[in-house]
Amino acid sequence: MDLRVVRVGVAGNPSTGKTTVSAILAKKFGAIHVDVSSVAREAGAGRVDENGEFVLNDKLAAKAVRDRLLQKTENGFVVEGSFLWELVPSDMVDIVVVLRCDPLILAKRYEEAGYPERKVKDNVVSELIGYVSTMCYLVYGAKRLEVDVSALSPRRTVEKIIKLMDSGRGERVDWIDFASSRKELIRYLS
Repeated sequence: MDLRVVRVGVAGNPSTGKTTVSAILAKKFGAIHVDVSSVAREAGAGRVDENGEFVLNDKLAAKAVRDRLLQKTENGFVVEGSFLWELVPSDMVDIVVVLRCDPLILAKRYEEAGYPERKVKDNVVSELIGYVSTMCYLVYGAKRLEVDVSALSPRRTVEKIIKLMDSGRGERVDWIDFASSRKELIRYLS
């Protein structure tokens, strides 16, 4: 892979480290860092709902993100977002890294952040079943690489991503097998 000009997407459930990892990765390559949520907000491509959460207008947000990624950049870009597949078409990226994290670690992060119980459960189940990874595979195919970040710092995650990018192979992360031996996860599935 030619690392002088990068077109990398980073996806994952909330609190997997997308923003931090993407910023470090972009800096490493001298590329720009694009957060799809920030671009959408700046473009007014959404609204704040009754819970105070920003809800994207997919069509407007996709156009705003595409326009931003098409701007000339010398070394490319690292674009990140939880719903990357809805906003960034496959032809705009060379690789998509999906950050995966132990669902129990994520549950703790969500609870510490004050997420409502329903949102904790939804996000834990999403990670458990690999929803983000599956959606990225459906849109990006073999361009998708999974990386287990459970025990890694952001810097170590970036080092691992670069090695995986060079090899063209990601990890296979399967939390379902893991869940069968972790009774703590069962409560999220009921």
